[in-house]
Amino acid sequence: MKKRRVLSILFSLTLVAGLFSGVASAEEEKESPKAVVKETILSSVEKNESLKVTIQQLSDGTQRRIFSGSGNAADNPVRLDIKVNSENNTYNVIRTDLSNDPKYQKTIELFAPLWNKQIKLLTKDPANWDIVYTKALLYWYSQNGYPAYSTGGSATWAVKNSPLKTNWYVDLEQSWRNDRQDGTAVGQAAYGSFHNYDFGDHNKGTWVTHNVYVWGENNAGFDYDAIQDITGEGELLLWSTIEIY
Repeated sequence: MKKRRVLSILFSLTLVAGLFSGVASAEEEKESPKAVVKETILSSVEKNESLKVTIQQLSDGTQRRIFSGSGNAADNPVRLDIKVNSENNTYNVIRTDLSNDPKYQKTIELFAPLWNKQIKLLTKDPANWDIVYTKALLYWYSQNGYPAYSTGGSATWAVKNSPLKTNWYVDLEQSWRNDRQDGTAVGQAAYGSFHNYDFGDHNKGTWVTHNVYVWGENNAGFDYDAIQDITGEGELLLWSTIEIY
């Protein structure tokens, strides 16, 4: 009887260990990064364009577009409509000043500045309609010669019944503080993931993820990265817009 009980206990422990091992393996597989198979830094059609655009091809077939730029908290709000030409490795940017649009106007505090910047990454369909976006918001200020974090946040959105009769869905939204380790900037990060099944073939899906980062520096300057991953049916048909305000 004791021998059976011991064997039963050992079997139970082995089963539990196997379950935990399976969970751990699943977590490791889920969190493992996708390998970059190819990376290309695109050339701007306009010689004076300061935006940096990098295209990465990932091991699972995803195309990643990385848009990097910088500015000052006092800069006018602007929209960047970005057209990527993967065949000749170039990109073109149409810049639109948003200063006269009430949605983007804000007050600059000159004597006790609390700076703020919002970086919104939008994915657009071939007809130039917004389908999804992710936004990172950062408020920061200067304290004893160093940048100080005030607050931050995020927002996501997906279109329903677009003019092309498509419906997109938000799968996940996350935001977190993301300071530079060397103390030169405080930062905010935002993540959004989306999917669609009626972009074309209803048996095929299209998936989009956004990672948006903004860092505020002591002199009211800021840097940003806006990263867009696209996988699935509409990969080559979707394009990108960034609003900075």
